[in-house]
Amino acid sequence: LSTRQREQLALQAMVDIARAHDRQSKFRPSLENLARRQRIPSALMLRVMDALQASGLVQLSADDPPLYLPGCALDRMRLAEIVQSARSFGNLDGSGALCGEQRVVALLDDLEAQVDSFLGERTLADFIQSSEDQDGDENSLV
Repeated sequence: LSTRQREQLALQAMVDIARAHDRQSKFRPSLENLARRQRIPSALMLRVMDALQASGLVQLSADDPPLYLPGCALDRMRLAEIVQSARSFGNLDGSGALCGEQRVVALLDDLEAQVDSFLGERTLADFIQSSEDQDGDENSLV
């Protein structure tokens, strides 16, 4: 998966999980259902969900099969955290540190800061509310 694909899968999964949690959807966010909704193999979806779980953004229920639940209140879950989780999962030594010129590292740090600045303090709750205000159709996947 590319970085953009991981980010998209993570954000969409969190929207689906949040809506199911708030009973705004009948969707049951199991691994299989999340993968089927995105039309990808469960193994790929599992990588994204493992990243979200490792970051504390989701947790598994005791249901059979387990369902994903938000790891904290939606109004405390920053979009930047979701994107960062998808980007950084699987980094070497957990830090992503590789050998490279300082200016290359600085460029990537600037890029990450721009993403964080763009998303700011927007939360998952903010995003869901604004998307429902705009179109209200959770099933309009593209």
